[in-house]
Amino acid sequence: MLVSLALIRQIVELQRAGEQEAHQKRVEAHERRFPPNPKTLIARRLQEFLDLSKDVDFDAKLVAAGSKMRFADPRYEEKSPEGKLYYRAGRDVVAAAREVSQAWLKAI
Repeated sequence: MLVSLALIRQIVELQRAGEQEAHQKRVEAHERRFPPNPKTLIARRLQEFLDLSKDVDFDAKLVAAGSKMRFADPRYEEKSPEGKLYYRAGRDVVAAAREVSQAWLKAI
């Protein structure tokens, strides 16, 4: 069975178009994650920090669970690793970081 040159060309062009479309989607996804303007990314990360750190309960109680400490309230145990990190950092550290982050966000 012979395959014509025109058919081969058509297959190659379709493949190339598919690869270009896939490449364009990867570029767009990358630019959403890492915008060309670094200020956009910095502002996004600062806002993420402010959102995650706004309601940390620094008075939450811990209980022993084997060799680890866990929150007595299961809702706190479901918090993100970052939220737990802010709890461990403490009220003063997080308050200072929030103050600096808010000022930096306004300056952007």
